[in-house]
This record gives sequence, C-alpha cells and structure tokens, in this order.
Amino acid sequence: MSSGSRYVILCEDLQSSVFLSRALKRLGVGRHQIRVEALPSSNEGGAGEQYVRKHTPTQVKKHRTLTARFLTSLIIHLDADPANSVQDRRQQLDDGLRAQAQEPIGLDERIARLIPKRNIETWIHFYLDGPPVDEVQAYPRYSGNESACWPAAEMFADDAARNTPVPQAPPSLSEGLAEFRKVL
Repeated sequence: MSSGSRYVILCEDLQSSVFLSRALKRLGVGRHQIRVEALPSSNEGGAGEQYVRKHTPTQVKKHRTLTARFLTSLIIHLDADPANSVQDRRQQLDDGLRAQAQEPIGLDERIARLIPKRNIETWIHFYLDGPPVDEVQAYPRYSGNESACWPAAEMFADDAARNTPVPQAPPSLSEGLAEFRKVL
C-alpha cells in the first residue's frame, strides 16, 4: 500500500462501512486515508441499494478525475438481494454509468464492486461461524453492534491479500475477494 493512497467507500449501510473500513485497516491503510461517503440513512434516507446505484456515476467520475493526480481507490458495496443476482447488480451499476455517458468500470481500474449475495451478513457469517453458508438465507444483522464484524473483516482482508481460493466460500464472496484485490 502506498502511504499516499486514498480509499473512498460508497456503501449501503453502517455494517458494510464498518466491515470495509476494518478490512482496509487490517491491510495497513490508515483511518485518515479512508473516506466513507455519507450513508443513506444519514444523508437522503431511503433504500441503501437505490442510494448506491444513484451515487455510483458521480463517485466513479470523481474517482476517474482524481486518478490522474493521485493513487486512489473506490470501493462500491451493493447487496444482491433475493430478487437480483450479483451479475444483475453489476449490470445495474454499468447501466447507471452509461446513462450518465460514462464507460462501464474497466478491469484495470482501481474500482471494486463488492456485491454479497443476499447481504454483507452472509460474508460475516461465513467468517465468524464457518461454512457452509446459504446465499438465500437472511443472517442476523448486528444492529447497534456493527463492530462485532471486525474479526470477519480482518479474515476477509487476509484472504484477499493471500490471493488463494477460499475453501467452501460462497460464489459472491469469491468474486468479492477478486474485486477487493483490484484496490490493494
């Protein structure tokens, strides 16, 4: 990690913000290098996924402008609820970019799209309670105790840094690890 790197997190909720911030800190990123965009509940209210989809084009444009001068990374978190697949969510993000006359996110860009199937608690449950996990089941939230996910976030960061397959990882987690590696 470069000490001049800057990480911007655009996410649905406090739980994902805590998870992603802790994962970055585990990899040596200082808290002053991480900026979490205002969460939907504190800014506009409404559904977190709508908030992320609405603000992705603006954040991608800012990121692309900043990368010309600074080493920056953008991490986008969006849950793939039961009605949407991970690919559906990626397509929705790309469609939002096209609607704003922007190119879809390229493989070489330091932009990670982390899309847990069902929600971030699926990944947390995998790390805290072990496999197997079901990407359809709704695992309990940590409302009011979001920092309980720290061990899971650190294991996620360690797995991303190792760059080896994680046995019994659900498909969305394996894809999420590959995406996260783009910003390391």
